[in-house]
Amino acid sequence: MQNSHSSTFIYKLQISLKEGSSMTKINKAWFCYALASVLSLGGALVGCESTPPASQPEVIASVTFKIKVPNSTPSEDEIFMISDFDDFFNLDVIEKYTATREEDGFYYLEVPQPNVDHFYFLFARRSDERLKEVAESGKLRPDRFYQYKGADEQVEITIENWEDFPTDLKLGDTVSPNVHQVADFNMPQLGRTTDLVIYLPPDYQSVSTQKYPVIYMTDGQNLFDEFTSFAGEWRIDEILDKEIAAGTMPPVIIVGIYNGPKRANEYIPWDFGFMGQPEQSVADQFIDFIQETLKPYIDSNYRTLSGATSTGIAGSSFGGLFALYAGITQPDTFGMVGAFSPSVWVNLGDAKYPGIKELVTAGDLSAQLRLYMDGGAEEPPAIDEMRMMKRLLNEQKFPEQQLMIVEDPTGGHNERSWSARFPVALKWLLTADS
Repeated sequence: MQNSHSSTFIYKLQISLKEGSSMTKINKAWFCYALASVLSLGGALVGCESTPPASQPEVIASVTFKIKVPNSTPSEDEIFMISDFDDFFNLDVIEKYTATREEDGFYYLEVPQPNVDHFYFLFARRSDERLKEVAESGKLRPDRFYQYKGADEQVEITIENWEDFPTDLKLGDTVSPNVHQVADFNMPQLGRTTDLVIYLPPDYQSVSTQKYPVIYMTDGQNLFDEFTSFAGEWRIDEILDKEIAAGTMPPVIIVGIYNGPKRANEYIPWDFGFMGQPEQSVADQFIDFIQETLKPYIDSNYRTLSGATSTGIAGSSFGGLFALYAGITQPDTFGMVGAFSPSVWVNLGDAKYPGIKELVTAGDLSAQLRLYMDGGAEEPPAIDEMRMMKRLLNEQKFPEQQLMIVEDPTGGHNERSWSARFPVALKWLLTADS
């Protein structure tokens, strides 16, 4: 399973390195140093310094966090913040970000503002080891996000659970009965197996002649089951059960594909890497798997509408980038694309691996492709990237009626936000021609 922190920090790196960024050189160095540390590269990243900066940015404001912890939190344990702008991996200096417990039972932590406008963070506690906060279910929670307001502020935080606290959640507890699992499905193009999770409409068994459109989705373990997710679930089964029953969503089959141990390699369409650590993309092989092995299996074993106009590909982050790439390059297979917070920033500037932007400007975009993209205000670069992609598509005369771009004013780079936007995306994709 993909290490969730690796994927998170790869995403965060783009905040400081993308063109036109307002991030300071100091913060760029911290991001680079953090990513090198989490990936255990032992060397510098391309375009990055290999050591952290020696000085800190000027403080211009502060935020005070008022923190409510679970009642079972040991009173002798320290509560502290881990963040992406300062000393994220240096546990010897955590006292700088340690909260103080007051008589009202809350913990308080004042964090001065360095010369950045936002940061990502989580809370942890120190017992015999560092123990991070998690969701109430006991699963990993997305990083928190704070946007400075330019003045002192107090923010209330509720920590739902700690990673060492027990939970009663079990496999399948949050899964609808019409979701089926296929374990150890062979992927000959990639030399491994995967698990599939397949959502069937509620009336699939009772209406024996109807055929349905199909959406293939990446990161399948995050779609239906809180237990199997590594960052929270999308709740797609609950959403579809409700919408289909209400008649507000056409019935559809969703095929979720679990990611593998090298998620980035399978989703990023071009070779990538860091100094001394080259990584080879196998995204084309992943597309071959869907086209040559998975789709024939689904079409043979389920009642599907198998044409391109009834077949979609969707995903988030790197998975969203993969969905864009698959739809643009294989429109005869995938007529619908759902790209949630796609990592279009992945662009090495190499003529051989130019990135999704150059792929769009090269032309040859299918006018039949239905393309949905989104981004949230709490992942600031995503908004700029969506606007850039819209401009490029408009320059290529991509039909406006085939394009939907959503800017979520409260959305972040997490499953909760993608889940909230999923019904909007799917309704539009499935009814764009009606």
